[in-house]
Amino acid sequence: MGDRNETADMEGEERKTWLGRVKESYQRQTSGVWRPEYTVHTMWGPFLVMGCVMLVLGGGLLYVQGGYNEVEWDYTDCTCEGTDKNATDYLQTSKASGPCKCTKVVNITEDNNQAKWDRDILLYYGLDNFHQNHRQYADSRDDKQLNGGRLNSDGDPDIPFSDCEDPHNNDNSSGETLPIVPCGSIANSLFNDNVKLFVQKDNSNEWDWYNPDNWNEVSLLRTGIAMPFDKKRFNNPVNDMELKKMLENKIAKPRDWTKQLWE
Repeated sequence: MGDRNETADMEGEERKTWLGRVKESYQRQTSGVWRPEYTVHTMWGPFLVMGCVMLVLGGGLLYVQGGYNEVEWDYTDCTCEGTDKNATDYLQTSKASGPCKCTKVVNITEDNNQAKWDRDILLYYGLDNFHQNHRQYADSRDDKQLNGGRLNSDGDPDIPFSDCEDPHNNDNSSGETLPIVPCGSIANSLFNDNVKLFVQKDNSNEWDWYNPDNWNEVSLLRTGIAMPFDKKRFNNPVNDMELKKMLENKIAKPRDWTKQLWE
């Protein structure tokens, strides 16, 4: 009886298609699997290949970067001009007395590859401990408002969408509830430091660094720096020349801004 059942099972296995046998092996968890063995003998090849690839990429980056000069300046604790306080303490204790001004002099000579400075100069700023990838922070905005479409029936800016949570959506400090434009945490954390670049005049005293008459301001290009898709997402309800005329006394600036929107 046992022999007949075993024979019947073997005949059933033979009659099954290849897909049926694979499916049954998978269901019974008897199919073969690949079990990698991470040993020195099996992994030295991949590590060697990856190391060679990284070496080539690193050499290429060093070659490209070698054609530029880079100056990095952390002015978090710089001494504000006219005071004996650093920038952090000054802004925390003397916020109402005006901004903090710090200056850094870069001496361009043949010793630091003067030829590399004879080209476009790019200015970047970096922030530490600024968690802009936080979900609630990234969602705190009104896309329709940023596109210039959040208007009421009179054509004036309307109260933002609920994604702009309190207290970053409206302001009633003036006795009238005004929409904050732009609203949200992202807009409220605007980087408002001013960076200016000056070049020393040819006939000036090279040791008189802080005399403004010895320097000419270098104009900075502030256009053409936005990505094409950002230009489609963000738009003012009117052109820049009419912003103040249309929005004054109808909107409130973000709570931590020191300037109005049209400024």
